[in-house]
Amino acid sequence: MTLIEASFTEWGEWFSENRSANYSVMTTLDINLESASRLIRLFTAQDGKVPKKAIRITGTIWATKNVKPKDNLVVLYSKDSPPLVLCPPDKISLIPQAATISQSTQKLNSPYHWRCLVCSTTGQSETLERHCGVNVRQLSHVSKKTKLWFEKFLDQATFSFIPPNELKQMPGMIQDREKIEFAIQAGNELQELISDLDLSCPTTFEVYNPRTNHIRVSDLKKKEGRGKGLRGALNSAIKYVDELVPPMKTAPKGGPIEIGHVFDELFANITNSISSNSWNKGEKVKFDCTELGLSVTGTPDLDYNGIPVEMKTANSLLVKGEEPSGNMNTYKSKWKNNYLPQLAMYSDARGMEWMLLLLIAKQSGRFSVIPVNPKAKLAGLRKEWKKWTKDKRMMDKLEQYLEANPSFRI
Repeated sequence: MTLIEASFTEWGEWFSENRSANYSVMTTLDINLESASRLIRLFTAQDGKVPKKAIRITGTIWATKNVKPKDNLVVLYSKDSPPLVLCPPDKISLIPQAATISQSTQKLNSPYHWRCLVCSTTGQSETLERHCGVNVRQLSHVSKKTKLWFEKFLDQATFSFIPPNELKQMPGMIQDREKIEFAIQAGNELQELISDLDLSCPTTFEVYNPRTNHIRVSDLKKKEGRGKGLRGALNSAIKYVDELVPPMKTAPKGGPIEIGHVFDELFANITNSISSNSWNKGEKVKFDCTELGLSVTGTPDLDYNGIPVEMKTANSLLVKGEEPSGNMNTYKSKWKNNYLPQLAMYSDARGMEWMLLLLIAKQSGRFSVIPVNPKAKLAGLRKEWKKWTKDKRMMDKLEQYLEANPSFRI
């Protein structure tokens, strides 16, 4: 049977027997660990399958990699083996990325809450119908755990602007002086606008639904994958071509996915609350994927003086002269595979070679407005899309989709 709860001494014996006899104990907790009679194990991705009713922790466990763990964690660390992550029982509720499998989702029951993407009208119904001619967005109430996390975050967050030229260089970041100054102006204005607002945790957030009746910009990021990708989107769009997309029966709860959605909601509320001629909601765009012969639609989050702005969250910002507080490989992967593809398609749809990325740190609230030229990424995507055309089964599905949706054919 897998050990889940034990004293600090017992955990030390377990680590010596199962992983390494030479290890360090790292924590920021001000407690006498030797007398700790009860510590709960938190399972990381390196631990493999999580036992039933055990608690898993997603994302990085480090504030400073291999040196300082995040608050409320006790880590037994050895260079040659996976770390053992522990937590006092009374501190687990303070860790948003820690949850059992059942605790990480919340059930959504009829009548389902929704909001119109066009006019922002909200309502409830047995099915998710159309409003203002478009599919409504399903909503979920923010969980108590995330609400508590956000209240603490908003109480401590600085929402201070970090100029993009103070960040470590990432692919596509523009060094042109004029565009840097434009981004700095945008960031300073946003910081001032936010400082005038009385912020609170949103009560609801939009639920992501992988099922769709049309292909979206995000579906072109990759060919296939769990819950995402063009192949899965095509199968869904064909299935629901003449039907309403069914509502989601569950939503993320109390972890980084829900927190990310609530951040989106928070900044949508900020955009709706600020009075500015410069910062506005983003407008819907259409991107032509000539390689596949179809057009797709999407909506950048914001707009600053006519330049589209896409908003993303990260655990922290990579500031020059500061020690990275997260996993650099994870950060680079998200930048390359999540941020850049969307920026590439949105900027091209607007006939621009660059646009702005609003990147917000979930740990501190610090943010940056970054000018990015994703032209190289778009060239890489186009090469990939050409390869996809050799997949006859998927191209047959695409033709079936375009026959049912001729307005998306190019």
